[in-house]
Amino acid sequence: AGEAGGVRFETKGPSMLDDPLLRNISCLKEGTFTSWSDTREQVSLSLPLPHATARRDLVVAITPTSLSIRHRHVGLLLEVTPLAKLVDSSASTWYIDGPMLCCVLVKQDYGRTAADQYWGASLTAPSGILECHLSPRDVSTFVQRRERELEREAAEKRALREREAELERIRRECESQAAALRAEGASAEANEPPSWWILDHLHLIVAGVAVLVGAVRMYVVFTHMIDRAPIDAA
Repeated sequence: AGEAGGVRFETKGPSMLDDPLLRNISCLKEGTFTSWSDTREQVSLSLPLPHATARRDLVVAITPTSLSIRHRHVGLLLEVTPLAKLVDSSASTWYIDGPMLCCVLVKQDYGRTAADQYWGASLTAPSGILECHLSPRDVSTFVQRRERELEREAAEKRALREREAELERIRRECESQAAALRAEGASAEANEPPSWWILDHLHLIVAGVAVLVGAVRMYVVFTHMIDRAPIDAA
């Protein structure tokens, strides 16, 4: 119950602080390593790695009660023992994603209630050991920088895809225009006698012209003879 402006009111249902489930889900992480989150089935954590770390440089040990990550040349990177709750070590896994080590711990016991399925604020059990080669602030700064790098890479990839799409559009337009020009040229050639036809029939053309010239000459001679006939008779 509460009172505001002289009016008394009653709250219905538990608040977030009163609900163990909401409290475990939304609580801030505590300890020297806070870059982790959990769902009902698993715990996921991200750990920045020293520069140029390869998989062969790491020794990762996952047991039902602990997690240990060591670098062969640097030493301890992360030590959690005992874990807040039991995990299934055979189903849990880890991998390297760029400069980050990602670890997935599969929960072994989901608990009797919904609230018990979440680990809450601490990655370790009470009075457990939690050591990390970086402070929470350093990890947070590293993660934020990594997120910005990924955003920039994604933006560059989008810009590259857009440029490639524009070049593809221009290429298709050029091909379409070239095809149209070829079609126009083919149409114009179809309306004109091909040069090979003229060469193959050149002798016929010459013979035809010669016959025509001869006919014209004969016509001129014959006409001339007719015009002179009355004069000779006289």
